[in-house]
Amino acid sequence: MFDKKSAIHVALEDSDLWKEFSSVGTEMIVTKPGRRMYPPIRVNVKGLSQMMRYTISLEIIPCNDFRYKYNGGSWSVAGPSEDANEKSRRYTHEDSPARGSHWMSKVISFHKLKITNNVNDQHGHLLLHSMHVYQPRLLICPCDFSSTAIERNEIETETETTFTFPETKFMAVTAYQNDYVTRLKIMNNPFAKGVREKMLI
Repeated sequence: MFDKKSAIHVALEDSDLWKEFSSVGTEMIVTKPGRRMYPPIRVNVKGLSQMMRYTISLEIIPCNDFRYKYNGGSWSVAGPSEDANEKSRRYTHEDSPARGSHWMSKVISFHKLKITNNVNDQHGHLLLHSMHVYQPRLLICPCDFSSTAIERNEIETETETTFTFPETKFMAVTAYQNDYVTRLKIMNNPFAKGVREKMLI
């Protein structure tokens, strides 16, 4: 994805895998303690100024104002969203702030990000509601902010450049609803090796 105004180009890693999940309706488990996403969001960024410092963050925003239910192999609207009055939260990559040369030298991974359904979470996990559809959004911001300002999310939004990839949209769930999603997770997630081996016996 390319932003003409800033000349920044962002490419989603594992795009084919994301598209495979998207084709069956991606689901992500949320838990009270927080759970990592699979696939994780991983990107390559080009077009940054080599010497300028940037913060790179990820936020997960609701796609609409509805809550859903899964019945008969498909999702349908079940009622109004529980997200309506809640402020979106963001996860700032642990390397932030860093020079453009640093960000462009490697794949930027958000594998440490955790999602939770605990409204009282104090660990900086991203709060989501089960049975709601979400879209991850990448934010790149040139900065001269202090580390304290970054931790408090006191970042000037008018200088941010945002990027979204439609194939990363997902439904938050407390248990997988679609058997195809479950199978894809088991067959592709390296941490599901034990389950995968049992399936192949």
